[in-house]
Amino acid sequence: RLARSAAASTSNALARCMESVGLGGFAPPLRDPPERRHDLSRALRTLVRVHGVAMLLDGVYNADPHPGNVLLLPDGRLGLIDYGMCGRLEGSARESIARVVLGLAAGDRAAVVDTYERAGYRACWHGGGPHGPDA
Repeated sequence: RLARSAAASTSNALARCMESVGLGGFAPPLRDPPERRHDLSRALRTLVRVHGVAMLLDGVYNADPHPGNVLLLPDGRLGLIDYGMCGRLEGSARESIARVVLGLAAGDRAAVVDTYERAGYRACWHGGGPHGPDA
């Protein structure tokens, strides 16, 4: 149930994040006539949902994602290519990712930090000094 909730939140939270850094390889040439332009926000939501569902519900992910592996087809559909490097996630890793996605979607910084710390991640400053409430 947690993974399903996170998969549902993936489209909103990750799409906002991706939109904030740009659309990468999705931008159509401005010279295209209006009838050939596509709804890029729809394409982005689809891409995030496909990868989110694969990761959270199926436990598999593309280990080499980049704009060159995503094609925006003439009819507006996405073509996803080159799944030569894939990884698998155990249930505990999927649960951690789901908790992070839900925490990000809710704007709950403490929940995200707690999830990372429980998973064994530790933050530090670029100089190597510890980061966090006890630093």
